Amino acid sequence: MATTQDVNADSLIKNCAAALVEAKRVVVFTGAGMSADSGVATFRGQGKGIWNGIVGTLALMYFGTPIGWHWTPSFAWRQYLQKFYKPIAEAEPNDGHHALARLETIMRGKISNSEDSFSIVTMNVDGYHQRAGSTTVHEVHGTVTRHRCIKNAHPMNFEVNLSDNKTVPRCQVEGCFSSARPDCVLFTEPLPDREWRNAYGAFHQLTAGDVVIVVGTSNKVYPAAGLPEFGERMGASVYNIDIEYRNGLNNQIIGQASQVLPRIVSLVEELSLES
Repeated sequence: MATTQDVNADSLIKNCAAALVEAKRVVVFTGAGMSADSGVATFRGQGKGIWNGIVGTLALMYFGTPIGWHWTPSFAWRQYLQKFYKPIAEAEPNDGHHALARLETIMRGKISNSEDSFSIVTMNVDGYHQRAGSTTVHEVHGTVTRHRCIKNAHPMNFEVNLSDNKTVPRCQVEGCFSSARPDCVLFTEPLPDREWRNAYGAFHQLTAGDVVIVVGTSNKVYPAAGLPEFGERMGASVYNIDIEYRNGLNNQIIGQASQVLPRIVSLVEELSLES
């Protein structure tokens, strides 16, 4: 027997799909819950969040900030490879990621391949959106698919060797030779300027009739978490997809991204054929 929550979700899924068919621009804003069904742990989710508990708090203070990377770069690199990079590298984009790639294709076809008709703004650093086929992705927290040196932020191009966590790649720029770190934002660091400007621009151009889909975020990591609120002020309809209910949010679809997003996009495809 369907629960009230299921009925509400079904109704909102239909409403979201109908709004997407009519929209000229769509921005999807994704957090850690987007990749949870790929097996990647969230940072603040109930029970299993990476930063939860005493151990998580200590890890956040040491490796979630530049401190550990500067004080013990070799140890930081080993921990990063085993506990953070490896699970991401060995997992795959889930059905939700692939559904968003399909939605991008639909929107591009509607608006004559207009680049601003569809974009993804993500706080995730796993690169799964691109691996699934999405092309306009603004990574406001950076990505583990790139690396840079600790000392001078020189870009470093190398193949990560998961079987060797003892050898830390070194910067090859003359006079530098500092250790590698992921090209993602650690706590206390500013957001990458270009990605932030692109993300802000995607929300700034929204108008009435456009759609924002927020997926898998606790809305606690600012300033990025404020972007969907900005989109709503610009007149867009905002739909929130997450496994947890959040106080103060409208149009909440409670469910897993890997299940909800394919349903929405399949409905969009059906409605597009009918119109």
